Amino acid sequence: MMTYFKKLTFLIIFSCVISESACADTETIVLASVNAPESKIYQLSEAVLQEAFRRNGLNVILKNYPAKRAAMLADGGKVDGESHRVYDFNKDNKYPNLVRAEEPVQSVEQCIFTKNAEFKVEGWKSLAPYRVIYIGGIEMAEKGLKGAVEEKNLIPVYEMETAFKMLAIDRGDVLVSSPETGFAAIKKLSLENSGIKMLSPPILVIDLYTYLHKRHSGLAVKIAASLKEMKADGTYKTIIERFKK
Repeated sequence: MMTYFKKLTFLIIFSCVISESACADTETIVLASVNAPESKIYQLSEAVLQEAFRRNGLNVILKNYPAKRAAMLADGGKVDGESHRVYDFNKDNKYPNLVRAEEPVQSVEQCIFTKNAEFKVEGWKSLAPYRVIYIGGIEMAEKGLKGAVEEKNLIPVYEMETAFKMLAIDRGDVLVSSPETGFAAIKKLSLENSGIKMLSPPILVIDLYTYLHKRHSGLAVKIAASLKEMKADGTYKTIIERFKK
């Protein structure tokens, strides 16, 4: 009887060790994100990508960095890639080591926040009369603003919280941000009573894609396939609905 219990105890301990070892051996992919962890855009990408990478036997974590630093870290292989960027983020091959996963991880609106201005948003040219605060290094914004707003009225910053602080003290007239990131910054900075509001309609709706360092080029194909699979089997919709609540 004692021998039986010794064997049983050994098997239980051995099983636990094997289980813990398997978890420890699971590779973790680290992706840079240009959005703050408290923003829905960050959290949605995180939730979607966790499932996509899980289907490929991998863990994934996101880390927040300013836009230009995120791109440099990803291209230099210091992190494994970026969680979400626009389709033509790297069209000029400025970051030659990045490979795009060819299926959108999510779609987001870019909107205009303001404290004092009142106007109908009708494309980038409707911002021409105003001092525009935007996040430097976000190619989508830089491309849209170029030629639409005089350079002297462009105010690039590199942290969203800095941008909203400037808007609150009238250091700019309008600010470009996704609704999720914008309202998260307003809440974090306790600016709910500052008079800052979001105008409509959105100035742009864009698809966002995951970029991986070229050492993961094969994985980029697999992640794109997993995202398509998630959209087909309803998993993606379930995750999206969770973030609409």
